[in-house]
Amino acid sequence: MLLRGYYSDDTENAALVVDGKAVHTWIKELGLVWFAKGADHKVRLAARGGKQQERGDGFMKTIEIDGEEIPKMTVGDEVTSEGGLTLRFAALEKEGPYDVDYYTLTIDGLVSLDLRLRVANPKLQTPNDAEAQINVGIVELEHTDDVHGVLGQTYRPDHAARAADFQRLIANLHRPISSDSEEGVGFLDSTPRSYESSSVLSVDCAHAECHRAKQLSPVEEFPMEPLN
Repeated sequence: MLLRGYYSDDTENAALVVDGKAVHTWIKELGLVWFAKGADHKVRLAARGGKQQERGDGFMKTIEIDGEEIPKMTVGDEVTSEGGLTLRFAALEKEGPYDVDYYTLTIDGLVSLDLRLRVANPKLQTPNDAEAQINVGIVELEHTDDVHGVLGQTYRPDHAARAADFQRLIANLHRPISSDSEEGVGFLDSTPRSYESSSVLSVDCAHAECHRAKQLSPVEEFPMEPLN
């Protein structure tokens, strides 16, 4: 399975790492590609753009499953696919002053996600875009020990040691350094360019390799923190 998120800007601290694993990230668009029942399957979810602050008819702009666009969902609606996907619009919630659309997404034997959509904190908005985002919480994830990806690699057994080495590198420098720069090699698998692809559903990046894992692994519960 390939899980990829698209960021609309250079927002910092997009991922929350708990117990060494990235389980929480804010993104503009989410794509998943997987193989099931003898065929490839894809789902794409996108948050709306524009400067509208109010929820209106919802923060989700696009739901596309195996190339078919799904009509706008309302609370309680559920869609399924032949690939084992179940997407449910679970509830409307409040997160401080923000309205939140809460969805759940599962793919049988592969992944379980909590998805919360809302506008960004005003300091992260632009004059023409309220930056509605998808807050992705990983509940369960099937993965191998050599899982790749910007977030996926945090599930590898050697991640803690690699992260510690990178932190020591930062401590020895007298200027800022970012893990997603060319200097992040050693923390990231290869270089940032290795993660570039032609679209959120394309598998043409260097690390688009899929291998069957032995079991679905529950992820430790984590606090749902607001986008700051």
